[in-house]
Amino acid sequence: MGLRKIIILASVGAAAAAVLAAVGLAVDPQRREAVYPAYPAVLSAQQEDEIIALQKAARQARNAMPEPVAKPTVYPMDNMSLSNVTWRKEGIFLVASFVLTNNGPYAVKDLKITCESSANSGTIVGRNSQTLYDIVKAHTSKQVHDFNMGVIHSQAARSGCRVEDASFVGRTG
Repeated sequence: MGLRKIIILASVGAAAAAVLAAVGLAVDPQRREAVYPAYPAVLSAQQEDEIIALQKAARQARNAMPEPVAKPTVYPMDNMSLSNVTWRKEGIFLVASFVLTNNGPYAVKDLKITCESSANSGTIVGRNSQTLYDIVKAHTSKQVHDFNMGVIHSQAARSGCRVEDASFVGRTG
């Protein structure tokens, strides 16, 4: 007058639980066991055959389910590039012009541009970062003229710029 537990060898999903319930088995999802109301305490050959068939079906169902595929993480920077960079000193300021290219499937916005300046000796003498509050649509380029990058070191002889950060349009943070 008790319950006899039958361990289901395969993990029990919703479909398998419905099949088990159809033949009088209840599923304990935390232990992944099926509980068969066994009165008398001994199972008949037919009941044992049903359980073996259910175990086999559960294994086949588990093996037939595709493994979950982790979606690759896409970052706004993955498909961004900066090219045709020209720069000049205008008083004490670094002013840059460049082309931003977005080869990705999503529009990006608020691009952080960083320019690193070095002296004639090759020593880095300054880093300037500014955010371009604009949108670059998917699969397009945008030309930016005379973008003020801030104060430049008086001994800067060369400067190289890159896109350092951006956000997808429609997403915050």
